[in-house]
Amino acid sequence: MREIGGYYAGLNLHYDSLLMNLALMTGLVTHTPAALYHRLLRPGSITQAKATGFCSQASRYERKLAAAIYQRAFTQYERYLRGRLSSRGLAESIRNYCQTCLRPCDRQELVYESQRLRSCLGWSR
Repeated sequence: MREIGGYYAGLNLHYDSLLMNLALMTGLVTHTPAALYHRLLRPGSITQAKATGFCSQASRYERKLAAAIYQRAFTQYERYLRGRLSSRGLAESIRNYCQTCLRPCDRQELVYESQRLRSCLGWSR
């Protein structure tokens, strides 16, 4: 990847990473609501289970929420590309919107894990 100008950072690249890196190398980001591919699905995996699989109620909710977040973020990204929003403003607007979508139980878990990570890193605040 380094030889052709892509992102590497010493990480193992997988197919989805390769697709994203190739798209980023074009200099353009394109949004499509269509699924580009499905990973291999194994019987008994969480993607096949009734409670968590692709057709489960929870999975549909999460995909709908992720699509709404992505669409809003992409709109802000387009504003950034046109010079109507700073990079800091872009990050802030995406962070704020994502935080408004959190359920109270998820927010509580996020705060707990953030504090735990902060203490592991030796940061105070």
